[in-house]
Amino acid sequence: MIVRRHASPLLLLAALAACAAPAADDSAESPPSAVATVEPAPPGIADERDAKVLEALLLALLKDPEFDLARSTTDPEMIVLDEHVPSKTGFIGRAQMQAEAGKQREIPDELIEGLLQRNQQPGTYDTFPASFAGLAFDRRIVVANLDAIREHSRRSFKAFEDAYPQASAWVSAWLPAYAADGMHALVRVFVSPTPHGATVTAWLEKRGESWTVIWRFASYYA
Repeated sequence: MIVRRHASPLLLLAALAACAAPAADDSAESPPSAVATVEPAPPGIADERDAKVLEALLLALLKDPEFDLARSTTDPEMIVLDEHVPSKTGFIGRAQMQAEAGKQREIPDELIEGLLQRNQQPGTYDTFPASFAGLAFDRRIVVANLDAIREHSRRSFKAFEDAYPQASAWVSAWLPAYAADGMHALVRVFVSPTPHGATVTAWLEKRGESWTVIWRFASYYA
């Protein structure tokens, strides 16, 4: 309560008495809030929640026979995750993502903005130097430094196939974005080997302690 400078003395006494009197429900337990408080995702830092979300998507891709990009084995046993995020943010811009999603899938603007906030260094198109090294993933997801292989891939994909003959593909992932309720996530990853590059965009939902892919689509560039 705000007390004005020229308030009546009687009003001041009444206010003090009201403050001194115990509230009727002081002893009662406050009901839980209907809206959960979710810790915001830190910009430029990969955490355990990111690992769980990416794990759900990558295992779904590994199980998809149409996603065997390397084609070096008939029964791929792993998928390789680049320990570094992509160096630029051009592929996670609003116009690019909405155009690829089309009318079939609606991507909330606040989630695209969330991707940029977590990944983009302010005032640039560069990403924060985030890393997935040190986070725990399913054994079928191999986290590796692919800098040398990426350099060779400009001429041939053989270096990757020789290093990981049982892999279906390699993935470079931007840090995911999360809805305010903490129950939904937007993921964008760059996938290879492909002749001209490709991305996968996915929408995931948390069910219990696990994350489930609700939809995903791939965009292959010519």
